[in-house]
Amino acid sequence: MDETIKVRLALESDYKQVVGMSKGIYLPKCYHVWLRQPNRHVFVAVAGGQIIGLTSAWLIDNGKTLLSQAGRVNPDYRGQGLYKKLLEEKCKFVKEKYPKVRVMRMTAND
Repeated sequence: MDETIKVRLALESDYKQVVGMSKGIYLPKCYHVWLRQPNRHVFVAVAGGQIIGLTSAWLIDNGKTLLSQAGRVNPDYRGQGLYKKLLEEKCKFVKEKYPKVRVMRMTAND
């Protein structure tokens, strides 16, 4: 894994790149809503100014459950551990900000 890849919270200004990576799915329609939704945090992986991955953390059950959603990795970066890095950074953030979390659930879609 290239160490120049950084994971950070997503911004409104990331929208065009997120849409480019997420054509034909639900994410472009809900991206701005998710950024404003209480207890939801969207994370992006960035390399060379380009968004190459994304995931979302939504805290439910009064902050006791983390629902992991919307895992995306640019095809050029698959198989290199990028989603693992996104997941690790997301979990680190959640542990610090939401210490009551005891359960993590993941959604999947074919």
